[in-house]
Amino acid sequence: MTFQWKEGISKPLFKTLTVDLLTFALSFSWVYTSDGSAVTWSYWSSTNPNNRAGEDCLGWWENAGPYWHDGFCTSQLKSVCEGGEPCDGCVSCDSGWTMVLGHCYFLMTSSISTFANAVSDCQSRGGKLFEPKSAAINDAVGALMTTSFLIGITDVASEGTWRYESDNQIYTYEKWFKAEPNNAGGNEDCIHVHATTYEWNDVPCGNSYGYVCEGLVFDNP
Repeated sequence: MTFQWKEGISKPLFKTLTVDLLTFALSFSWVYTSDGSAVTWSYWSSTNPNNRAGEDCLGWWENAGPYWHDGFCTSQLKSVCEGGEPCDGCVSCDSGWTMVLGHCYFLMTSSISTFANAVSDCQSRGGKLFEPKSAAINDAVGALMTTSFLIGITDVASEGTWRYESDNQIYTYEKWFKAEPNNAGGNEDCIHVHATTYEWNDVPCGNSYGYVCEGLVFDNP
């Protein structure tokens, strides 16, 4: 689909016009082409839209400032395509890694490992064992896995206090399965994620499962 403004952008990304962004549905009722919903933000010039002789599309004209102008849909202009989630500074992932919601992940489904070995393997790949911190990333990564998998959260240091393996901070997001965690047998200090529901279950750290490595993100100096 072509790029669609839905929040404040007041400066052009490119000097030259980029367009075919919105379509004209009813009289001066502008909607997004992808889903037909009404436009929620606009940046029209003082004299636009004017629907001069049937101007049903929107564009940016060079040397006309950062403002919107309605124009003819038959005009041949440059355009900008809009993809999925922003990349958060990541341009691409190394071979074998998969980009999910702007970050890189290594999905280990071909073999299983204990928690300690999974942590070690992820570190050797330049990352860490996956530490989900939102429902969005927990479920997005889970949807790509074909087997249950370990994540980098443990309460091995203090029973019931779950911490991220990489920095020892108390976890900020959880998705426990019903009646979990229960520390069955008194030694369930690690977590595996169910392959179909993406819910968590505490398990012994010595049990072997698939796992996911999460690429490290560094702030620019």
